[in-house]
Amino acid sequence: MTEYSYQPPKRELEDTLLAFQDFQKINSGIRCTVKPDPLGTVNRIISIEAHGKAIKSVLWPVPAGVTVKLGTGGSRYTPFGGPHDEQYKAPHWWVEVNERRILEVPEHETWPDHPAPPVPWRTRLQRHTHKLGRTVADRISFESG
Repeated sequence: MTEYSYQPPKRELEDTLLAFQDFQKINSGIRCTVKPDPLGTVNRIISIEAHGKAIKSVLWPVPAGVTVKLGTGGSRYTPFGGPHDEQYKAPHWWVEVNERRILEVPEHETWPDHPAPPVPWRTRLQRHTHKLGRTVADRISFESG
């Protein structure tokens, strides 16, 4: 398995905002992995992973010596027109093999899942009481015939 991470492009000017955005992208937990295909030797399984979980995968021929690049694009900050502006493109991640884009994932799919909120104790108690009551009623009805 080969793993690729985001490499920021070379910039002519040093800008604090662009450097911070590159730092965020590098440490975002997004990786590209290339794994061998278990059914043959011609193709490889190329995946975009976020936080150790595969988001999207594709089967693609990757010969030796080919370049695989993980990139990102789109506008994170919208102009005054907002998302309805014609120039706005949602942020996304992509994988290129030999400068050909083969896999693309919107950024919102790479965000971690939020855990479900805990069930309040009163609700848990009510469910347990109903379950216990049904069990007792079933036993009484079974014994009485």
